[in-house]
Amino acid sequence: MAGDLILAVGTDEDILALQVADTLVVDLQGRTLMPGFVDSHTHIFNDAGRYLGSNDYEGAQELALRNGITTLGDMWVTPDFLAAMQAMDDSGRLRVRTSLYLLYTTNCGELTGDGYRQFAPTREPGEMLRIGGVKIFADGGSCGHDALSFELPGVGYGDLWFTQDEMNTMVADIHAAGYQLVIHAAGDRAVEQVLNAIEFALDGQPNTLRHRIEHNSIVGPDLIRRYSEVGAVVTIHGAYPLCVADPPPPEYQDWEWPYRDLMLANPEVHIAWHGDYPWVGPASPLLHLYSMVTSREIISDDRTECDDPAWWTGRTFSVDEVLPMMTIEGAYALFRDKEVGSLEPGKFADLIILSGDPTTIDPNAIRDLEVWMTMVGGRVEWCAPGREALCPVTASSEGWPPPSLTAPPGSAAGDAYADRVVGFIPGDPVDPRFLIADTVLGPPDFDEPTLSGFLGLGVGGTITVEFVDNLAVDGPGADIDILGDPYNDDRWTVEVSTDCANYVSVGEMGERASLDLASAGLTSVRCLRFTDDGSPAGEGLPGAELDAVEALNSAIPDFTGSGRGVSDPSPSIADLRTRPRISSLPSGRP
Repeated sequence: MAGDLILAVGTDEDILALQVADTLVVDLQGRTLMPGFVDSHTHIFNDAGRYLGSNDYEGAQELALRNGITTLGDMWVTPDFLAAMQAMDDSGRLRVRTSLYLLYTTNCGELTGDGYRQFAPTREPGEMLRIGGVKIFADGGSCGHDALSFELPGVGYGDLWFTQDEMNTMVADIHAAGYQLVIHAAGDRAVEQVLNAIEFALDGQPNTLRHRIEHNSIVGPDLIRRYSEVGAVVTIHGAYPLCVADPPPPEYQDWEWPYRDLMLANPEVHIAWHGDYPWVGPASPLLHLYSMVTSREIISDDRTECDDPAWWTGRTFSVDEVLPMMTIEGAYALFRDKEVGSLEPGKFADLIILSGDPTTIDPNAIRDLEVWMTMVGGRVEWCAPGREALCPVTASSEGWPPPSLTAPPGSAAGDAYADRVVGFIPGDPVDPRFLIADTVLGPPDFDEPTLSGFLGLGVGGTITVEFVDNLAVDGPGADIDILGDPYNDDRWTVEVSTDCANYVSVGEMGERASLDLASAGLTSVRCLRFTDDGSPAGEGLPGAELDAVEALNSAIPDFTGSGRGVSDPSPSIADLRTRPRISSLPSGRP
């Protein structure tokens, strides 16, 4: 690990060969290191009052970290909640990567309007808070009854909130605006309606926005294969108290919770686990894993356990099938799979240490596994009491970015050069010797004899850097110097931004170039993004190399915050701390 990134993955011999004088080596003594859990659908923040007695978002965050959750998607975003999360991110107190999904309907099918359009979806690598997309409820479950194809005594056919034409229009409009959709569909009639609507919106094109169908609790055999045909992303429950639920009619028992059938019938479909806490099951992903592989349900945080009903037998998963759903597939569902979710060089070091290996122990022992350490971006954010020897640094709540990726104020880097790495996604192939992102901060220090002092992007790699205590501004002549490998002719595309959220391309350039802001129609720049052009690696290093970025003309901004996270699409530099709030969404949840 280097800074906030995974440097390399391999055998002990491979990794120890990379250590230098100040490398910290931690012996896990046979314990398991794995990617942090990714909960693609939760209410752990927005419903903190339900289980903590108040909107204690710090307490909710501690609960997530204690259970090894490093990335999550929160699925009920009201104006007050959005403001609170923005404040938490702005102050550097947000330590779990969080995607927010803006309500377009309530859970009872009431429309909330187009307020979501004030907030563009953001997918900047490394950001802690982002707008993930828009949420719609297609049927009941949390309000009313699931919409079913069969009639249940006292329930009827359940509640479907919209007609097919209405759902088609909503999905097509939000899709055209560029937002990912997550759609609650518990019953089979809602699932069918949503599949039809996504298919209508895509109009024969691939599902590049990764529109999702949530829960999928009841699915008839005629619908199972349609997920592949449409290309919808699927999220499913883990622990669920089937043992205390009313059984379905015998002829429909195969329709309920057909998650294994859904997986087997759609091997190419992305299926992610979700916890849906605190509404369903415990907070711990490990207890959800236990339930999914043993047919024994942990139905609450107090570890109350019961057997699944006999009609549900034969639907368990293997550990190897579930763990990807809890990591890389969850990351895919949140558009973070290039950043987190697997142990790969160049991804963020969002890692957890477990007391044992869930892939080798008796499945019945999974319920006793413990999270001993949780790390986000290379920083230990939670360490189990008594396990401090396994935690390489002291837990910190100072927030993003780690000190290793920020130049000291007043230093040379603070005066004229890029001060902060916003995000880095290595290309493929890449040379693992040159993956330390903070080498691009400060003055140029490329050294040819030792082949050091620069970052190798790899083929197709991307890095984004930020001026923190100064802005590059338009002045006489060139305004920004881009310093790469003087002996290499690789090229990259350069994009610039005043707010580190909305970027404008200024074209393709060589590794050493100057940028005149006036010629690009700009007056100032805060962030720059460099993307290797993807040309195949030749005899030299794969991809372009970056040494430093210098503001030849600079000015002090009105504030020195990060400018990342959730922002208005086009705020001025002085306005980034006073972003507009959504005013047309409901402020409560039943």
